[in-house]
Amino acid sequence: MLEKLPLGRPEIVVENGKQTTVAHSLKLKSAHIDDRLLPLLPTAMDAEQMRQRLAEHFREHLPNFEFKLSECHIRQVYYHPEKQCGVNYRLVFDNGNGTVFHEWLYGLMIPQGSATGRFERAAKRVKTSRVVQPFLQDFPPVSQLDDLQMILWLFPHDPKMKRMPDAVDPDFMKSQINEHAALLLDLPEAEARNWHCD
Repeated sequence: MLEKLPLGRPEIVVENGKQTTVAHSLKLKSAHIDDRLLPLLPTAMDAEQMRQRLAEHFREHLPNFEFKLSECHIRQVYYHPEKQCGVNYRLVFDNGNGTVFHEWLYGLMIPQGSATGRFERAAKRVKTSRVVQPFLQDFPPVSQLDDLQMILWLFPHDPKMKRMPDAVDPDFMKSQINEHAALLLDLPEAEARNWHCD
């Protein structure tokens, strides 16, 4: 079912019950994955189809969106047969002037009928939107592709790493570094008070 490919290809993690197989730099031999509960999984695993579908999704949410989604790469797949499939997409946007911007998007495909409830819960968990690219600031941190039964998290938002938005927030990180300077720098408390992260 898996075929060795050169390094740099997606990592596929397949979980069957309690057994997990990590297939680093492996790819499913066939683009068609027969999963009766995730019938559109082949679309989620097709980078070009997803580039087109995601470009449309960005335009739906940002009517004045002037960037072209020029590339979509699948970097990692977490597949739980007949349960769900998570896919990390690396997106490349082009502003038309030769400047490109990279963005990460995590998509979780789940069986028909369970996406809406999970989407609503995921959206409620996001307290503050902290997107990295300024041109995406009006894009929702959590969105949904209804036709694919897929929930999308825009980096740094992540369904498992709840504090990721804080980790990429410079002001939050400065405050944490300043507050914990003695521990981080292995300095006596008195010396650490003289140290400040700007």
